[in-house]
Amino acid sequence: MFGVVGLVVNIIAIVVLSANRGANFNMRAAFLEVLNDALGSLGVIAAAIIIWTTGFQQADAIAGLFIAALIAPRAFLLMKETAGVLMEFTPKGLDLDEVRRHILELEHVVAVHDLHASTVATGLPTISAHVVVDDECFTDGHAAEVLQDIQQCVAGHFPIAVPHSTFQIETARSVSRRRLASGIRRWWRRRLALQHPGVGLAWEHAAYRCRAAAVILLPSHASVTGSTPANGDVVVEQPGTFSVVMNEEILAIEGRAEPT
Repeated sequence: MFGVVGLVVNIIAIVVLSANRGANFNMRAAFLEVLNDALGSLGVIAAAIIIWTTGFQQADAIAGLFIAALIAPRAFLLMKETAGVLMEFTPKGLDLDEVRRHILELEHVVAVHDLHASTVATGLPTISAHVVVDDECFTDGHAAEVLQDIQQCVAGHFPIAVPHSTFQIETARSVSRRRLASGIRRWWRRRLALQHPGVGLAWEHAAYRCRAAAVILLPSHASVTGSTPANGDVVVEQPGTFSVVMNEEILAIEGRAEPT
């Protein structure tokens, strides 16, 4: 009796949920849960009838295996799709190389980096990227127009529309300075590591305000010899701090030189 009542309730729930079962993962999971309960109730009723009429006791176990065989494939597909969201996979049908190419074809766009795409929910793909534009976009006041063009591009030019996007607009000059400072830091790390294996460098911060090639090391509390643009030799005899300047303009790459 209770099995019949449970089956009727589950059938009603299936009818209610079936219309929106594909709306999102939550609705699909709820629909599958109710469907599993309905199959369980049906299996209990069928096994009870078989055992009562024939005395075949294994009917209950066979019914359970049959129900599990019906549930497992659907559960696996749902788990596979939700895993793609949790792992932030690129949405199917969206080629990031093609997205990059379309953005680069826009006026004033110089480069695109840190381009990522993922699905945060059913049918809700997102894109984020850093877009490098001409410096005059900020001085002329049309950076907002460039951003709007980029958002419209990703929203309508691809098999999967991406209405939600986040773009960080950068000037070409700021990117060049950042790369320059990063390159100088790497160069000094390698140089000091090769010349002075007993000295470790703890880099703290970097600002970007120079345009030259000659590098001078200015010590503050460290004992340094040979710190000239001609040879650039450095010997750190005690813990201290230092700054790198280029053509007498502070690049503000600072750190500590510590014995290791």
